[in-house]
Amino acid sequence: MKRLAIALIAALILIAGCGTKQAVTVVEQPQMPAEETAAEPIPELGLKTFKVNEPQTIAGKRVVVTDIDSSSAQVRATVDGEYVIFAGTKEKEISGGFEMYVDSFKTYGSGDPRTYAAINFEEFKPGLNEYLLKKDKPVTVSGTTFRLLRTGMSDTAVRYAYLAMEGQQEQRIMQGETASFGDLQVTNLKTFFKTQNYAVFKIAAA
Repeated sequence: MKRLAIALIAALILIAGCGTKQAVTVVEQPQMPAEETAAEPIPELGLKTFKVNEPQTIAGKRVVVTDIDSSSAQVRATVDGEYVIFAGTKEKEISGGFEMYVDSFKTYGSGDPRTYAAINFEEFKPGLNEYLLKKDKPVTVSGTTFRLLRTGMSDTAVRYAYLAMEGQQEQRIMQGETASFGDLQVTNLKTFFKTQNYAVFKIAAA
């Protein structure tokens, strides 16, 4: 009798188990934090090879190398019609929203189609309170008009810029130094003088 009772109980448990749905455990995958994406570089920039008078479009700007002079080591070009002269290689110039330099060039004689110049393009984006001033082209900042008079290099090989504020005497500001113009502080960040006179300044309240 005991064996029969045990067998009956085991059978009932088996039947009950068959009718019970097994619980499904759902494991949620942890969400990975979104990766911060850095600003994508402009794909058209970088090193570009130019033949004389063969235009290329770089980031929407028409760039033409008009002359390559091996005797003076100068490369002349236009960026959307604005003239740029590069003095040798690695000497940066700013034009058309680009900061550029000639990486290399080679001439094979007048009119030879193999003559080329390789120019590197980077985006020029002034920072906060930064301004590009060109010679005799006034810029007004906080109601004050500034005029770049000339740029050059000192006997100690330090670049400088002569800057005048409307109604005040001009001041010479060495690259990397700061001068006061009324309530404004003006810092000479970068100076260009070899082929054109211009400079990048930071102008902010004192």
